[in-house]
Amino acid sequence: MKHLNKLWLLVFLLPSFSACGGAIYGMANALSSSTAMQDQPAPELYQGRWLNSDALSLASLSGKVVLIDFWRRSCPHCRKMSPQLQSWHKTYGKSGLAVIGIHTPNSKDDTSFLLLQQYVLAEDVSYPIMTDNSGKNWENFKMEYWPTIYLIDRKGIIRYVQVGAGKYEETEAEIKKLLAE
Repeated sequence: MKHLNKLWLLVFLLPSFSACGGAIYGMANALSSSTAMQDQPAPELYQGRWLNSDALSLASLSGKVVLIDFWRRSCPHCRKMSPQLQSWHKTYGKSGLAVIGIHTPNSKDDTSFLLLQQYVLAEDVSYPIMTDNSGKNWENFKMEYWPTIYLIDRKGIIRYVQVGAGKYEETEAEIKKLLAE
């Protein structure tokens, strides 16, 4: 019976880890095509609805270091990252870092703009958030997992990809390195 319980956990729970934050357990880094985007020109953003900003494009942010965070409101690992992203936005924004959250849903509930607004207000998120209900940005960036961070240099090249939550010190070191260039 114990073996059946373990099998049940693998069959039913493992897919939920990979759908949201499997990367946090180290499963996605080796498998993700998102990391294949590193050292490639960043695709232009496919526009959605914006919170905390008028519509932005990567072209309009030329000359800045851009951090793009693919996330969704219902993902606990994504929500856990919000304070760190907010901190980087406040700390490095005046030095040339632009933080953009791209909210890409995977359920009907996640497509609610009202629920997204409520979350952003409740969590005091002040960096720009764009909806990606069509999934076009998800496709263009070859996304597979939430959360994923892309760091784009001042010339528009993806220089760093972090799949999954964590590695904040490593990501911050990359931010500092790109801002110093």
